[in-house]
Amino acid sequence: MRRRPSISGIVIAETGAGVPGVHLSARPRSGRSVEAATRTNGTFSLYAVGEDLTPVRLAVWDPGPCQPPAEPTPEIAWGTTGVRIELVQRPE
Repeated sequence: MRRRPSISGIVIAETGAGVPGVHLSARPRSGRSVEAATRTNGTFSLYAVGEDLTPVRLAVWDPGPCQPPAEPTPEIAWGTTGVRIELVQRPE
């Protein structure tokens, strides 16, 4: 089985701690969406679907205990590791 290219990284709060349960999505130009949720330590991996390997923007659609970012990430190429998305905790 051929392994699909991925994008991986971590979602952190401004404190530097990983944020679990954050839902991320990417929509290549082909329109076929890819989704993932962060693990308990805040890390994530998204895997390409289909043959469209154009760079994508990652969107946070469920930021857990944090505020959603104002905009998606800059475009990220498939095969990129070490992506870091920083979120701000919601005020209590």
